[in-house]
Amino acid sequence: MRDFKKLIVLLLVIGVSSSMEAKPFKGASKKSMSSVFAEEKLELGLQVGVGFHFGNGNPADGVERSYQNALSSLADDFPTMETFGAIARYSFDYRWAVQLQGMRQRLYFKEMSSSYFYNAMWDIDVMVEYNILPYGLRAHRPWGVKGLRIRPYSITPYVAIGVGVALSNKHVTVRTGGENYQNWTPESLRQMYTMIDPANGNLAASFYLPMAVGFKWRMAYNWQLKASCQYHLGVGRDPSGGTKNADGIIMTNYADLHNKAVWNNLVLSVGVVYSFGEHKRMLAGY
Repeated sequence: MRDFKKLIVLLLVIGVSSSMEAKPFKGASKKSMSSVFAEEKLELGLQVGVGFHFGNGNPADGVERSYQNALSSLADDFPTMETFGAIARYSFDYRWAVQLQGMRQRLYFKEMSSSYFYNAMWDIDVMVEYNILPYGLRAHRPWGVKGLRIRPYSITPYVAIGVGVALSNKHVTVRTGGENYQNWTPESLRQMYTMIDPANGNLAASFYLPMAVGFKWRMAYNWQLKASCQYHLGVGRDPSGGTKNADGIIMTNYADLHNKAVWNNLVLSVGVVYSFGEHKRMLAGY
């Protein structure tokens, strides 16, 4: 009788242990279980910001340039070099992602202490991102599962590094209308917001190494806010390009720009990102 009681107690201990181990998965459907590990893989977003281009002050022999940015006293009128663009990101998990980004930036510089020029630059880069904290929904669990928890952070700093190419015009025409914006004509305003013109071989390409730090905030099921500080270390001919006078005659030839020069670019941006993915059962609101 005593041995029989010991056997019953042993069976109860084994049963309770097995139940506790398997309980989180009991009764869960295949769909609910997959939702535990399902991430919002694809993300698309739009962003705006300001750019600061610090090019080569001596881009060609005998040529001097001053680059106008919001921090420069020489840029009194419309000093901010605006940027805007789009991003596409694929997240592998809560930590790692790869991002494709395209940002349009305006370049403004003064050559030989007298003539002002604008150029347009598209920065296109691919970067690998690493989230410092596991990032995603604040907390969720699959339907019908007890005891199983996924608790990523809804906000995280991140770092990124990659490769990129800057596309711009090889040559731009001097800005007309004088230095005072009150004298600018509609043609002058169009020159301020120069478009990239690839016709007749006018498209230039320069490579750069992008590095970024920033913050992401998962503010809703599918919506995120993103703030970024991205630095570009460029190598090759400066993307500000060569110059022409008002008659279209070349002043500084793009081919004469130093081919092994180093240039720098800094972009501060904020954006809104939409995540494509399945809504999950929330344990806590945002």
